[in-house]
Amino acid sequence: MGIIDASFDYFNEENIENKEESFIIKSTDNLFLQKQITAIGSLKKWVASTSKIIYSLPSDYIILQNDRKIKRLEVNFDNGQNVIWIEEGKKIRENIEINYEVSGDKFVQFKVTFDDGTLFTQTSNIDVRLYSTNSTQRLSSEPLEKDFIGDSGIVATIPFRGYNETFSERGKLEYRVYYNRRDNNGTRKSIIKKPIIILDGFDPGDIRKIYQESIGYLRKNSSIYELMRFERSPRDTINLVDLLRSPEYGYDVILVNFPEGADYIERNAMAVIELLERINGELRANGSDEEVILIGPSMGGLISRYALSYMEKKGMEHNTRLWISFDSPHWGANIPLAAQAKLYFFGYLGEQEAAKESFDTNFRSSAARQMLIEQLDYKHEPYQINQPPFPPIYGYPTNLFRDRETAGQNNYSPFRQRFMKTLEEAGFPNKPRKIALVNGTTISTKVGGVEGETFLQLTARTILGFKVIEATSRFLEVPFRENEIFKGRLNLGLWNAIRRNMNRTNINPRGSMDIVQGGTYNTPEVIKEEFSTAMDENGQVWKYDWENEIYVHSFIPTVSSLAFYKPDFNWNDNINRNLVCTGEIPFDSYRK
Repeated sequence: MGIIDASFDYFNEENIENKEESFIIKSTDNLFLQKQITAIGSLKKWVASTSKIIYSLPSDYIILQNDRKIKRLEVNFDNGQNVIWIEEGKKIRENIEINYEVSGDKFVQFKVTFDDGTLFTQTSNIDVRLYSTNSTQRLSSEPLEKDFIGDSGIVATIPFRGYNETFSERGKLEYRVYYNRRDNNGTRKSIIKKPIIILDGFDPGDIRKIYQESIGYLRKNSSIYELMRFERSPRDTINLVDLLRSPEYGYDVILVNFPEGADYIERNAMAVIELLERINGELRANGSDEEVILIGPSMGGLISRYALSYMEKKGMEHNTRLWISFDSPHWGANIPLAAQAKLYFFGYLGEQEAAKESFDTNFRSSAARQMLIEQLDYKHEPYQINQPPFPPIYGYPTNLFRDRETAGQNNYSPFRQRFMKTLEEAGFPNKPRKIALVNGTTISTKVGGVEGETFLQLTARTILGFKVIEATSRFLEVPFRENEIFKGRLNLGLWNAIRRNMNRTNINPRGSMDIVQGGTYNTPEVIKEEFSTAMDENGQVWKYDWENEIYVHSFIPTVSSLAFYKPDFNWNDNINRNLVCTGEIPFDSYRK
């Protein structure tokens, strides 16, 4: 074990100001500020033993650089007992022997009282691996985590035929079980008794794997397991999976990945139905009367909603007591039209393969076309379905849609309309308790900027100073006002330049989806990184500048994630009231 209590100085940035590219120090009295850090924990990630673990705290591992001293140190080694290690400033013992009965993560809690009266608390975890002295076989021979992929994964029994498909296909999913550490210790076959199922969200190309050892995992793309880390306090970070499966809570955590992470939502829902039936079969076989908790973040909320509703309508038992919709786009998601236009311009008109692939992956997939409120509909030709592309809207004549490129705005993509009708027919499940978790505000806080504002601008030049790339992207304007959302120029040669301007009228009376209150996404930053990488690899570009950088936009509007029964109002209105009591949303409770 080790302890550090120290202070360090850092430069006070508020004490300087930049005037005409020169720095001016406001005062020499507070050039530096001081921060303090205290940390305590195990210096090993795991230990192996028969049952007895010896914890030590060498004096040279106690680093106290502040004036204060440790008066008392109390430790709970996750064995139900509190042990005093330091009392009145003196170590009572050098080593502490702790006996454990089962393998697994042990959550060791430290309480440090300093001589100035300050109390510091921190939790550290260590993986204890027990083995038998009578055999070369480890007690943890039965896995406490298990992958169900390939032939052991899920193939839906119920096929689904997509809107533009000739044949029905069966959905698939793979999952990993993190068995609970209350009933499972590695000495016998691990079993599921108290399941929490967490689904993945929108993942075109299946770049987000379940965990770090999954086939195809790349470090730059955080796994589902890694995304479960959170801070319980500024100095205490833990993984939600490890916390839920600990003996204290005793849940079996099941992380689900969809290999076709942008396939039809209904098809992936059929695979979730198959998973629920499998897990419930295991619960019955294991003699458990527990019910399932099902969590669906983002698109996973739509998949789980459809699966549960489908099962109830068909008289199938899903045995789910709690369904959590985590920032899910029940009334649709949003990616700025200008961002879609930029990728289409450079990919299809400028013949830049990386941009073309990014456009196809993110915007031509079935799930994207089902969820996006605003779409460049004419740019998605391979996925169109046979429906009239020019519907009237709010009494406005259809001649507003003579340009087919505008037909996908405000939910009027045929794909989007078809899916909205499907969701309406499905409704919401009735049996489980329904909770919505929302990332956005309810107090009219606009996201990112203002309507019509430039959020990303690029200028790239050759070594001789000639402009080879110009691109400007703007948010949609207020309802029924037109603006130029995208302007682009790309020089393919000395006399060959491609130019394209795109003007759009915001025909959505609910507001500019780009800036309404809601959960955010960093599409402009993603575009900037991808374009910067491409230009760095292109010998023709010598210098490029990014301007008007606003890195976030509204991705899942709050009204959408709360699934208002009647969404026909300005989505940036103040909705900071008890929406359950007023009967405006289908959830039993919600948190923001």
